[in-house]
Amino acid sequence: LLIVVSQIGNSHDQPEKGATFENAVRELFCSHGVPAKRVQYRHEGTEYECDALVLWGEHLFVIECKNHILPSAHTSHRFTFWENVRSDVAQCKRIATQISMREDVITDAFGTAARVSSVHPVLLNSMPFSVPRGIEGVYVYDYSALSRFFREPFITFSSPVVRKDGSTALAVHRLGCLWAADRPSPDDLLREMGEPVQLAGNEGKWFEE
Repeated sequence: LLIVVSQIGNSHDQPEKGATFENAVRELFCSHGVPAKRVQYRHEGTEYECDALVLWGEHLFVIECKNHILPSAHTSHRFTFWENVRSDVAQCKRIATQISMREDVITDAFGTAARVSSVHPVLLNSMPFSVPRGIEGVYVYDYSALSRFFREPFITFSSPVVRKDGSTALAVHRLGCLWAADRPSPDDLLREMGEPVQLAGNEGKWFEE
């Protein structure tokens, strides 16, 4: 399933924005009390890095940040875009697998008290592009949706109403909530990344318990 909400130019990276985007992702988690670190490690003689290693409870999110611009309608642009996505998914899976086997990398980042029960590879896009249910075990999500997840949990829509005096206003209606309690949890984020609410209308339903 390809949901393209913006068709602007060719598909390529924006390396000048890479570090800024990665910092923003880590700061977003940290601002909500969830530790996030950039880590570097050596595996079989090769240096690797993870853009954002996030430990939320016992859930370890291995996040790779990407700045691919969304493709135009041109067939070659879409082909190149999906080739990049497949390559990014493979990279994300590889790094998550490596880190899951490296207790030293995890304890160096979060301390010896860190406990991990589940590892979740996440491909996080700076552009608004998410894929329901992910690709090959990798969540494919975007920064705009992640920011909204933390900022505003309620799913709403607005409709115009006319008051008795003839004036108009917008009435806000709540359809559901992205959080199961009064604070977000890693389970809430996993559920939302698996079925992004911003794409629910495209599948003919709202994801609401």
